[in-house]
Amino acid sequence: SSTRRRRRRRRRGKKGLLQWVGSPRVVLAPMVAASSVAFRLLCRRYGAEMCSTPMINAKMYTTHAKYRRDVMSDLRAAEAGVDRPLAAQFCGDDPEVLLLAARGVENCVDAVDLNLGCPQGIAKRGRYGAFLLEDEDRVCEIIKTLAQNVAVPVTCKIRLFDDLERTLVLCRRLADAGVASICVHGRTKAMKGQLVGEADWAAIATIRRALDRNIPIIANGGVESFDDVEKCLAATEASAVMISEAALSDPRVLGGTSTKRKVDVAAEYLEIASSKVAIDSTKLAEARGHLVKILFEIIQADGNHAFRDALIQANTWSDLRDALGAIRRHCHSFVPTTHPRSWYRRHRRLEEDSEGGGGGENHRQDLVLAGGDNGGPLLLKKRPLLLLGGGLLGTQTTTGNTFACLATNDDIEEQQGGDDHAGPLESLFNEQ
Repeated sequence: SSTRRRRRRRRRGKKGLLQWVGSPRVVLAPMVAASSVAFRLLCRRYGAEMCSTPMINAKMYTTHAKYRRDVMSDLRAAEAGVDRPLAAQFCGDDPEVLLLAARGVENCVDAVDLNLGCPQGIAKRGRYGAFLLEDEDRVCEIIKTLAQNVAVPVTCKIRLFDDLERTLVLCRRLADAGVASICVHGRTKAMKGQLVGEADWAAIATIRRALDRNIPIIANGGVESFDDVEKCLAATEASAVMISEAALSDPRVLGGTSTKRKVDVAAEYLEIASSKVAIDSTKLAEARGHLVKILFEIIQADGNHAFRDALIQANTWSDLRDALGAIRRHCHSFVPTTHPRSWYRRHRRLEEDSEGGGGGENHRQDLVLAGGDNGGPLLLKKRPLLLLGGGLLGTQTTTGNTFACLATNDDIEEQQGGDDHAGPLESLFNEQ
């Protein structure tokens, strides 16, 4: 009710987001079809002190009953107090639609976040994410509408403009509009996929110094290990660090103290995903995608292709458990050799090889495709042919053979159908 909303806003007073939820320093990022409840609960075990839902399309939430039921199913653990603190991230460009959607979840979460960072083509078509960021007036209108009418703090996640001064001006305007916290991804919207580049921590520090200390800044980008968390906090002077793809590759980076093997972390995720608390809101393709990302180095290595194939062809929860069981039995002492890159490093290999003059494109094929029957790299046609689910593609070689490979954001972006689609095909849109 509006009365309860006013009471919660008064109780919150002038506290910033982080004070409101207990001053977390490590935050799990919102990731489409990835930061669902099972993965959030896993990441909390490994050090995430606050989590975010996958991006929720505000228009879909307010107009499609099944979509709304799926969102609320994902929030059931949060509503019961298990999955907290939690932010619900929304995308959209209509202040009133966003407000209606935010009110639908405000009693289940601790903050409502506006996605102003997604750089993918689907965000351009849907006019949200980093593309909505270009319309500063509309962005500030949305933040003001939400901040004045939602019971929980309103936050946003942005990317840098090419012009840092323009970014600073916008951040000041967001603060004036009532934003409780700003997460700054230290890259521009052009920096994605193979062009990802290094995150600009210095720019985040400049933003931090330019804003009132009552507006916490959360730094995002460039954190691959737990050591990077401390480095990022020191370099940016931010209040917290948000981690996305590195956590997908290895949830242990969130806390830095676990000595568990990655195969055991993967097993722990599967146990949570198939448990009563998460089974209704976890799609099989999503669970398969998480296992692929966590086990990337292992299943891509020479000699392990049979394990990879069994995992990506799993069509039931029982199939997934059997495939993972085989990997645990046979790869318990795995040490990366010919395929040492983690999921986080999949795009960065091309940059590193190019810098060293080592023929980056061929190396990228060797990494991404995991080879043909003989384990060697194969030539690709320009586009993938079919989507298998969970971030996996079947791709055809110049010899006509079809085999499994791991998709890039651009691959999946080309196969998206509809501006408001927010389903499994977006499972790799993890740098929003």
